[in-house]
Formats: sequence, structure tokens, C-alpha cells
Amino acid sequence: MQGKRIFVLTAAALSACGGSTPITDTGYTDSCSPGGIWRAAGGSVAIIDESPRVHLVQSDGTQFVGDVTGYTINNRECYFDREKSELHAVLPLGASLPDGSHSGTGKADASWVKRSGQLQLTADIKTSASGKFTLAFIGAYDPLHGSGSSRAAIAGSYRPTSSPAAEVLTIDAAGQMFSQNATTGCVINGTIDPVDGRFDVYRVNLTYSACQGALSPLNGLPVKGLATYDAGKTPAELFMALDAASSLQHYSIVLTERRT
Repeated sequence: MQGKRIFVLTAAALSACGGSTPITDTGYTDSCSPGGIWRAAGGSVAIIDESPRVHLVQSDGTQFVGDVTGYTINNRECYFDREKSELHAVLPLGASLPDGSHSGTGKADASWVKRSGQLQLTADIKTSASGKFTLAFIGAYDPLHGSGSSRAAIAGSYRPTSSPAAEVLTIDAAGQMFSQNATTGCVINGTIDPVDGRFDVYRVNLTYSACQGALSPLNGLPVKGLATYDAGKTPAELFMALDAASSLQHYSIVLTERRT
């Protein structure tokens, strides 16, 4: 039996709330959605769309991905419906969980208090090696979420922060994406589209091909995820949290692209 490990991610609360609905006099909105961009200390971020689909990204590239459903108690706080809310661990190529396993799944519990603009999420993750650890996330709402989204806003050329000389990512006015990396050989084709024009969250669908060496397991896999676009940075920045899924394994791909 593996020991229990706790991963705690925290951030100070902001005076904002998830979604673009104005805060009422009582400090709560009428909707019950965890949709938002939620940031914790240390660089971890949870991106949640209106499905609501969550990609919780840790600073080491590990993700916890799943579908979540909320409900209201006393018109004050929203909670995940535990029976319908599940997260699974998605690791970067070559990485493993603390017990050496490469996958894990657990039911999620969470609440998001509108007045403080804070998301609290926990999940007891059971690994494929029968180990257990607790994921604990406390994140503050980022008002960037309410800045809206459109294909026109993100159309252009980008270079990755990790290897700016290796490739150029292009996004056309129809949301078609393309890049080719001279170092790894990877060719990326796909689409990016707003989930809801009111919010700064995009849905991404990609395929990788021609990857060489360590990245070759990505070839042909369906790659799906969520993205955010920050026009306030100089240069503007596109952040993508992606899940490449095979029949046996999921792989985390986290990309930060800067507009050229």
C-alpha cells in the first residue's frame, strides 16, 4: 500500500466571481457554474469551460482532467456533484506519479464562493498501482476569463516560449492551426474555437504526425483541450492545456505560445 501524499495549491482570493454575470448585492450570482480561469500560488491554473470541462494544470506539466457538474446550496455556494464529477491524472511523456504509476482517477469535491472569487477543489486520486494521494487546489478567479473570445482575436502567428526558433504556429481566420517543428519533426494540424464568446476559453482539437524520438508516441493520437488568450501581455500569449489520449495512456501537453 502506498503512503498518502497531499498536493496543496493555494492562492489569495480576489473580489471577482466565475463567469461574466455581475455580482449581486448579496455577493452571489444566479448561475451555478465553476466556469473560469482559476489561479493558485506557484503557477498552477484550472481552466473550466461551460460544459463544464476542467483542465487543472500544475507547474510541472501534470494535469488533472475531467467533466464536472455543479449544484447550489442555499443559493450561496456551488458544489460539484461528486457522482458526476471525476478527474484523471494526465502526465507529460516520461513522467510518473509518486508511486511510479502512470495514471490515476478520483471523484472530485469542490466549492466556489462568489463573494471571494475562490475555487476550492479536492480529489482522492487512486493510481493504477493501487496507491492514493489527495489533490487539493485553492485558486483565485482571474478576470481575464470575462474578456471574451473570438477567432479574429487569436488569428496570427506564434512562437513557443520553450523553443522559439524551432517552429511557427499559425492560426487563420477560420481557426485552423498548423505548425512544423524543425527539431522534433512534429507536424501539428487542428482547430481552435471559442467555447462561448463571452468568456476567454477556447476549445482545441489537434493531431500530431511525423514526430521523431521521444515524441513519437504522440503520432496519430487525438489531442483535445482548452486554451486561454491574454492580449494584455506583451507580446500577447496563448496558453493551451491538452490531453493526448491513446487506448492505454493519456499524455499531458502544455504549450505557451507568444504572438510574433
